[in-house]
Amino acid sequence: MSNVLLFNESVPDIGYYVRTTTVGKELDMVERYVDYIAKHYKKLKYKNAAIFIEPQLESGYPDIVIAEYYDKRNAANTSADSLENWNDGRFNLTNTDLKILYYVQSNKGSTKEKIRNYLGFSKEEIDTSLERLNSSGLIQQLPNLSDKIRQVQLDKYCTITNLIAIEAKIDKWGEAIRQAENNRWFSSESYVLMNKTSISEANYNKCLGLGLGIILVNGKIEKHLKSDRRKFPISYGSLLFNEWIHKVIYLEEEAVLLK
Repeated sequence: MSNVLLFNESVPDIGYYVRTTTVGKELDMVERYVDYIAKHYKKLKYKNAAIFIEPQLESGYPDIVIAEYYDKRNAANTSADSLENWNDGRFNLTNTDLKILYYVQSNKGSTKEKIRNYLGFSKEEIDTSLERLNSSGLIQQLPNLSDKIRQVQLDKYCTITNLIAIEAKIDKWGEAIRQAENNRWFSSESYVLMNKTSISEANYNKCLGLGLGIILVNGKIEKHLKSDRRKFPISYGSLLFNEWIHKVIYLEEEAVLLK
C-alpha cells in the first residue's frame, strides 16, 4: 500500500475535477517537482501524502496542493479500518454542507440562528444541510434542543494535518505571489515555485511579509524561504481535500473487497 496518492485527473465519482493542463515549460517544472516530492514522501515511514495537480476550487486552480494526512489503516494495520468509520452519506455532501460544517467546527458548536445570521443561508437550506451532516456523523443535533448543534471532534472525520499549496511560474514573480497569497484561503502553508536561481531582495521581503514560502527550481530544487504555517483547517475549502482523500480510499477498498 503506497503512502502517496496522486490526483492528476478528474474523478467525477467523488466530485473532483481538474483543469486541463497546457503542455509547456511550466507543466514540465510542475511534473518535475511532483516527481521530486512524491519520492520524498515515499521514503517517509510514518507520513502519508495526497498530491493534487490543478484541482478545481472556488478560488481557482492552484498548481499543486499537498495534503499530509494520517492514515488510520496504517495505524490499525488493517485495510478495513477506514471502511468501518466511513459513512456513505458523505458522498452526498455539498459545498454548502461543508461551509456549515466548518463554521460549526471552528466555533465549537453553534445554533441555527447563528449559522443563518453569519452565512446567510435560508432556514430550509440550513435544515436540509444539518440533516445531511447529522446523518453523516459529522455534527450532533440534540433531539431535545433542535436549534443547538454540537461539533464532532475534528480527528474523528478529518485526518489531514497540513495542507500545502504551491503556485508554479517560470517567471512573473508578481503574478506568482498574488496567486500564492490567494491560495492561503484554504492552505495552511503556501509557496511560490519559480524557475529561477536567485531572488531579489524586494520579492523575498514581499513573500516574507505575506507569510509565503519560496522554492526555486533551476538545476536543483531548493527551499529558500519557509512558509508560515497555520492551524488546519483554514476554511471549508480545506475540508474538501479531506473528503476527496477519504472518498478515494473508500472506493479503492470497496473495489478490493468486492473482488
